[in-house]
Parts: sequence; structure tokens; C-alpha cells
Amino acid sequence: MNKIFYIIKILLLSLLFICIFFYSNYQYTYAMDSSQIIGMDGYGTQEFPYLIDSIDDINYLRDTINSGDNLIGVWFALTDDLDFGGLEIEPLSDYTNGMTFGGGFDGRGHTISNFSIDTEHASF
Repeated sequence: MNKIFYIIKILLLSLLFICIFFYSNYQYTYAMDSSQIIGMDGYGTQEFPYLIDSIDDINYLRDTINSGDNLIGVWFALTDDLDFGGLEIEPLSDYTNGMTFGGGFDGRGHTISNFSIDTEHASF
């Protein structure tokens, strides 16, 4: 009787190991594919968002959104404070053309400061 329980226990543990292995391999593959698409560090998930650490990253995000990709469900996070040095910037979204941001953004307590919005391109 104990031998049967031992065999069942080994089979269940083996099945659990196989499930965990395939799930983690799937997560890794998805993450590698999506990080290559965006071109930023991170995976775009809420747990491992794409990391924004420069003004160039913000500009890239804006250009991606305004090219028609609203990034639904894709997450981003600031890694540091960003100072635009008084620059006038285009908005991150162009509502009049239906280009909006559908992802998540975590400031992580950091700020984006010292800029003004180019009202010629702004649509509020």
C-alpha cells in the first residue's frame, strides 16, 4: 500500500515539475520576443515593465503611440527623474487621430519635469 502512494507521489511531483518548467519557459520566450519588439530593457509586463531611463525613451514611446500602436496592456516604468531642460515637446497621444496610450505607466515615485506641451500638436 505504501509503495502505491509513493509511486503516485512521484508521478504527481513529476507532473508538477513538468508544468512549472513549461510555464517558465513560455514566460521567458514571450519576454524575449516582446523586449526585442520595443527595444527597451524589460518585458512589458506589469511585473517586469519596459524601463524608461532617458528622454530618448520618452520620445520613442511617443513616436510609437503616434504611429498607431496604442500599446494595449504593455507596461512601462520610470527608473529615474527626467528633466527636459525647458524643451517644448509633442504630446504622447494624438486623440484627434485616435492614437491613444492603452498601456500602464508606473512612475515609481520619479518625476518628468521642466517641459512645455507643443500646443500646435496637442488635442485635448
